[in-house]
Amino acid sequence: MTRRLFYFHPRSRAIRRDFPVAVLALASITRLAALSAVNPGHTLYSDMARYDEVALRLQHGIRTAGDTFFPVGYPALLGLVYAIGGRDFVFVGTVQALFGVLTSLLVYDLALRIGRSRVLAFIAGGLAALYPPFLLYGSLLLTEAVAPFWCTLTMCLLCRAQDASDRFQTLIWSALTGISLSITVVTRPNLLLLFPVIALLPLAAAQRNVWSWMRPLTIVGFALPLVIVVCVNNSRLLGRPAGISTNGGMNFFLMQMDVYRLYTPDAAWSPPRNNFRYSLAFRSNALSTDEAFYYREGMNAFLNRSDKVRHTIENVREGFGLELQGYWPANRDLTDDRFEYPAARRILRWCSRGFVWVLVVPVWIYAVIGWRVMDQATAAWWTLACSLTVILIVTFAVFLADPRIHIPFDPILIAFSTNACVRLPAAGAALLRRPLRDRKSAQ
Repeated sequence: MTRRLFYFHPRSRAIRRDFPVAVLALASITRLAALSAVNPGHTLYSDMARYDEVALRLQHGIRTAGDTFFPVGYPALLGLVYAIGGRDFVFVGTVQALFGVLTSLLVYDLALRIGRSRVLAFIAGGLAALYPPFLLYGSLLLTEAVAPFWCTLTMCLLCRAQDASDRFQTLIWSALTGISLSITVVTRPNLLLLFPVIALLPLAAAQRNVWSWMRPLTIVGFALPLVIVVCVNNSRLLGRPAGISTNGGMNFFLMQMDVYRLYTPDAAWSPPRNNFRYSLAFRSNALSTDEAFYYREGMNAFLNRSDKVRHTIENVREGFGLELQGYWPANRDLTDDRFEYPAARRILRWCSRGFVWVLVVPVWIYAVIGWRVMDQATAAWWTLACSLTVILIVTFAVFLADPRIHIPFDPILIAFSTNACVRLPAAGAALLRRPLRDRKSAQ
């Protein structure tokens, strides 16, 4: 029934086979258009300038203690691109556009595996190809240019590992999932929270035999080596134990302190959330990489707050784009006419405001309503999709309330939300048709 939902004509099968090609063409055209409008070299400031500096040092085999502040994944990729094509930002933009095109194809593949409908997969892939935040960040020197690809690739490989027909294929796909996950994590460390989610997937799918647990064990086993190497190298550079990056403490501190700017001996930091809300500055004698100091001071500031609940809720709302911020640099309180492409800024702001209602809420509604009519394996995947929201809430509440944080998850949520929006009426009708005794037995 599901497979014939969009069957209109005998020739439609041939048309459906061309859907990946159509997604490829659409994603290529839109990204080349974005690259022609916004060259990465035109906006080298703030984090973008620092990524460029770190990449140049990595290109020559140099890494300093200060470089541990940023996750090494994206600067390493940027340094590799520099080594191949020189510091040519058109070439950099082209490589990042390729990542964006591949992300759209991965969204198509993921949506097809979720819903078993090529039409729905085409819709999801087309949405990813046209999604304005992907077009913007793909043309800037930011981790958001490549993190969506690695995150979506990890999810697609995980699907293949779960669907593998024999043990050898399971091990191969699980190993590839682990490698992809490790690259994802060293690019965006908050995605470490994916480890327990992936590890619990067999339990959610009611796969309790010993072999089913080999998947998550293999994934984690292949994901840990790169993470360990990065942590060991960071610890060596700093002369003390360190994680994937050392910006967590400062981000936590700025989330809890009511200051618009933090001055440290090595830099000055002013997240948009703080810059819009506060007017006091804070000067610190501790370097930006001194995580222990900033975690300690941030925790003291949080414990001394009388509005802990309101403060946390506001941060979560800020991260989901429901407060002052939009997708940087299209923040709400800035006058569009002072910038190039004011219409594009408005579109980005609308996308930020609509993210929760279009990509998060449908997934949760479908997961809740369709839970009783799903088989356990399908329910596990929707549980995994919902868990992405939990990871975002933790990140927004603790480390950084910025809509840019959820960009790596957006392709996955596009694939799930597209299926949820179309299949929600059928799921509701199926639930209503179930006899009452069946519903009680399902409980």
